[in-house]
Amino acid sequence: MKQAYYWLAGSILAGWFGLTQAAEPLAAQQVVRHTVDQTIAELAKRRADIAADPGLLYPLIQHTVVPVFDFERITRSAMGPFWRRATLTQREQLVQAFQTLLVRSYAQTLLLYPDPNIAYLPVRISKDQQKMLAPTQVIDMQGRAIPINYRLHRHSQRGWLVYDVVIEGISLITNYRSTFKSLIRAGVGQSRDRSTRIERGIDHLIRALQAKNQPAS
Repeated sequence: MKQAYYWLAGSILAGWFGLTQAAEPLAAQQVVRHTVDQTIAELAKRRADIAADPGLLYPLIQHTVVPVFDFERITRSAMGPFWRRATLTQREQLVQAFQTLLVRSYAQTLLLYPDPNIAYLPVRISKDQQKMLAPTQVIDMQGRAIPINYRLHRHSQRGWLVYDVVIEGISLITNYRSTFKSLIRAGVGQSRDRSTRIERGIDHLIRALQAKNQPAS
């Protein structure tokens, strides 16, 4: 189930490269469509090499996904109230570890689903024009239309950035928030000092994410 989730989330993540160049939000759909087509074509051309060495896929994903995703905001939202209790160092480690986890998960599943069939639906922008919803559908191998909704916000320096992905009504942030909460609670220890306990719990979460990111031996 998680593997399918990562694929659905990742199947068009790469398409958002160049979104910040769109002059108008409604023009972003055509930018996305063009970029997705280019990404799929590039992957198809290099599929044999990437299958032999999956590491070749990571630079491509880093180039396409990372620039248009607000990983700090995603991590902060997934952490919920625990973010305020994290130190600056812990926050930096959390963002890096979570970003690596999402990128690696995408990379590991992308090769399993070549040539995804994607439908792009009309973009909707908030009244203050600071947030945008970009709905899409991915047609799976059984012919089902899977709704994928991308939530974007307008960053003051980087333009439009994705801050959440909702797949069949399940938010990426919400999905990880419960996992993070459980891992933090599992690592709080027995200290009477609440601040120390939370700090230990966050360290436990960071170690868990970093362990998950280690290549399989």
